[in-house]
Amino acid sequence: MADRPTQPNAIPQAFDSLKAEDESAWFDRVFVSPPNFETIAGPGSVIVFGEQGTGKTALKMALMRRARPPGVEPTHLVVEWHPPRLLADSRPSQAARACVDQALSASALAVLQHLSRWPAAYGRAPLFARDILHWFVRQHVIGTPEFVLSLLEEQGTLEGIDLARRLLTQPAHEVLNAQASESEVMNQLAVAVNRMGLAGIWLIMEGLEPWAEAQDPGLTSMLTGLLSMLALFEVRGLSMKLILPTTLEATLVSCPAVSRLRLHPVLLTWDAVTLKWLVEARLAALAGRDSFALNELCDAPEFADWLTKYGGLVPRGWLELAHTIVRQYLLNHDTRPLTADEWEEAWHNDPPMLRIDIPASRVYLGYFEVKDLKMAQYRLLRYLYLNHTRFCTRSELYYRVHLNMTREPTPEDDDYQEQKNWGGTIDTLIWRLRKAIESDPESPIYIVSDRGRGVQLRHAR
Repeated sequence: MADRPTQPNAIPQAFDSLKAEDESAWFDRVFVSPPNFETIAGPGSVIVFGEQGTGKTALKMALMRRARPPGVEPTHLVVEWHPPRLLADSRPSQAARACVDQALSASALAVLQHLSRWPAAYGRAPLFARDILHWFVRQHVIGTPEFVLSLLEEQGTLEGIDLARRLLTQPAHEVLNAQASESEVMNQLAVAVNRMGLAGIWLIMEGLEPWAEAQDPGLTSMLTGLLSMLALFEVRGLSMKLILPTTLEATLVSCPAVSRLRLHPVLLTWDAVTLKWLVEARLAALAGRDSFALNELCDAPEFADWLTKYGGLVPRGWLELAHTIVRQYLLNHDTRPLTADEWEEAWHNDPPMLRIDIPASRVYLGYFEVKDLKMAQYRLLRYLYLNHTRFCTRSELYYRVHLNMTREPTPEDDDYQEQKNWGGTIDTLIWRLRKAIESDPESPIYIVSDRGRGVQLRHAR
């Protein structure tokens, strides 16, 4: 791991947020590239698919830093593209048209952002390139000059803001006529960007997770139509970096526009070695040191295997689990690693959360999927999960889960049975479920019994 600047207690929140958008001030110190980052950051267009928690927002930020290194002139014009949220009854063609218009507007704003920070780039461009940039800004920037300038003031120089004001308010020469296609427009922009000294344009889109999670009606058809219209942007010097949820992969990869646009599909994946480096980068930032090995946090032999199993191969999973151990480490007020006993106590008090994807009938402990549950075990766990805020009596579990009845019978009912006839059945089912879920079925932390109250599922969300 590369050395990092030493600054004691520089980042006490290194394990608190776990949201890349909240970490921009110290992102460079804690970011570790996924194994296929160089493929994604290459000159070609890619469509990246990633599961929740795999670091899609961090990937977008890293791409932007690759093209716009802090403190030096950018290598590319970076266009952050956020497609507008559209009404459910919008036609795919209408939705795609609105998205393309927004992409043009975002490109014009990116031009102004670049020139407000690096105005000399405009001066060294030939006259025809300056005319193109001026015309493009006047045609496609959305908002009043005052509003747009307010967006530029924080990062721009005085000379750059003055240049942006002139581009926004002074008449521009008509470079293209009103009937020019988007392809012609973007081709002209790419030429002008190149003559400013930039290698090209990166169009980066990320942030559709809320749409996919909400199962937004028409999202897939809108994206399919959008990809078709993005052929208008297929010009020399422009690369698209589309970062999308994995739930959209099956539909979009088969979309003809993906192959026509030469959008190379990439799955955002991680391995245990890289995830170990990622955790260690956070630990180093937390300690204000150049490096911090994982075994300095905890010397339990099983610690790394525990992270690998319950964190999955997902950055957020590893960081959430490590956070549990970091809290205990900080409570010790010294520099020694946690012992095996301290580690066991820490994670038993705050274990990986149990979650069930009800529609898919999938069970997770942290980011580890529990497989091979028998149907009876799954039905019991699902019932406990849906009622995890309370204790469920054994009779309730026998009648409503094992027998799948809608109610518990009373002694006066014909289908009532004495507990001695079914007690062993439900106890065996609970035991078998514990063997499938618990690390130590003799000392359960998830499926907890209380004499006289029943059974409750703990650590569920």
